[in-house]
Amino acid sequence: CGTLCGVGYTRYPHLDIIKRVALWLVPVFIVVGNFQFPPLGPLNSFCIAIHLFGDPIHTVYSLLVKLELSRRIRSRWVDSPPPVREGELCENEKQRRSALGDIATVNVLFDEWDYNAVVVYSQMRSLFDQLRGEKRTNFIAACREATHRLADSRVNDSLRTWIAVGSYIVGVISAFLKTLESGASNRTAHTIAFALLYSWLIPAVVISASVGGFASTRVGRRVVREIQDELQDDWEISDPADITYPSTVRFPFSESLILEDSTALEESFSFFGSYSFRHNMSLKLPSPSALETERTHSWNRPNWLLLLLSCIPILIATFTAVLLSWMHPPNGLGCRSMTQIAFCATWFLSTLFTKLT
Repeated sequence: CGTLCGVGYTRYPHLDIIKRVALWLVPVFIVVGNFQFPPLGPLNSFCIAIHLFGDPIHTVYSLLVKLELSRRIRSRWVDSPPPVREGELCENEKQRRSALGDIATVNVLFDEWDYNAVVVYSQMRSLFDQLRGEKRTNFIAACREATHRLADSRVNDSLRTWIAVGSYIVGVISAFLKTLESGASNRTAHTIAFALLYSWLIPAVVISASVGGFASTRVGRRVVREIQDELQDDWEISDPADITYPSTVRFPFSESLILEDSTALEESFSFFGSYSFRHNMSLKLPSPSALETERTHSWNRPNWLLLLLSCIPILIATFTAVLLSWMHPPNGLGCRSMTQIAFCATWFLSTLFTKLT
């Protein structure tokens, strides 16, 4: 380093700092800005951003678990349906699957609160078995209307997300081509390497856009209350507003508690409600009714596979960044490539710490 860069240090020129911020940091922040932030206030958004940069593996893993759980619940309702009488749901198979899919959508809605969709699945299957005649018809119609309202209030930022991702990719490619043509200094190559180190943001943001979100915290609760008003005493599932959330922090490798507390729904918005941080990663669905058709779905994705898929973007981004720094002066394992490896190791350690606590 002394031979290549000289003795001592000097400040970067102010114009060079501005250029680097504009060319590299701004596109990264634009991509992060398209991550799915629930409308729960600035403190919640700040916590999500910190978790995204500090623990990207757990962030992507949480999003994949939510998508997989939603798919499994829909599969249970549609492919292993409860017994129904002819003409009760619809006139043909397509309409039947659509009606059961609407019920599954309402079921998945409860994953917004305490990740409770699995427990509610058992309750809704039992409720469906108990309802008869007009009450069951009203329940099906209420779920259909609820699904339409949820779809209308769902935030869809897919186009904006792809534009942000495209601008980030174009920026990296343009800088790389400019470096090849102009023979720019090795510092530019290392800057590109650090930009590629954060390329895992692309799958994270795209998956987040696929999960989607609501424009208001009141949408889901309003839908649940409308179904409750329709069914009156037959609806025995708790109102989300009445749920109290336990908060526990454990010592690593131990069942001893560091902190134990409980928080009401309205008071937990600053720190809770994000799809990108789940404390419950279970994908197991119970069989609440003996009448339910038991099926083993070979296409179910287990937790270990989702966790592996979450690690792949980090490994690819780190490998690409280290390889680019390795191939430019000072060639080999230098301070920059070691820093990139340290970033990757920290992300994996952060995921391990989250698992242990």
